[in-house]
Amino acid sequence: MPGADSPDIQKLRDQKFQVDPTIGARLGEAERTLKQSFVNPAGGYTTPQMRDAILRSQTRELFQQAGAQTRAGQYDVNNQNYARNAFVAGLTAPPLVQTGSTGTSTEKYKTPFSAKIMPAIQTGAQIAAMGA
Repeated sequence: MPGADSPDIQKLRDQKFQVDPTIGARLGEAERTLKQSFVNPAGGYTTPQMRDAILRSQTRELFQQAGAQTRAGQYDVNNQNYARNAFVAGLTAPPLVQTGSTGTSTEKYKTPFSAKIMPAIQTGAQIAAMGA
């Protein structure tokens, strides 16, 4: 038999997840703030070489942070896609239907009477032991 399908299942199947789109904007803002930090009206002074070295170092750190955030975001997207796909697969899996039988059975698949009654007898014995 075919699996289930509906507009809701199709909408779930078509759902797209994405990495946080603000990572690039936050990186740009942090880089702009870093560059403006050297505009010092109080008269602080750094040499051009020192300024360039600090900017390179701090910019590298900002890009590493943005890269880590992007990797973490992609990991989350991968997990969301996997969870969605597994859920949709569970919803749309074709049901197993028995289409026929041979008409025979064997004793090894039948539960003997003693296996059905023994748990009840054991429970009764435990209750009796607690009362004594």
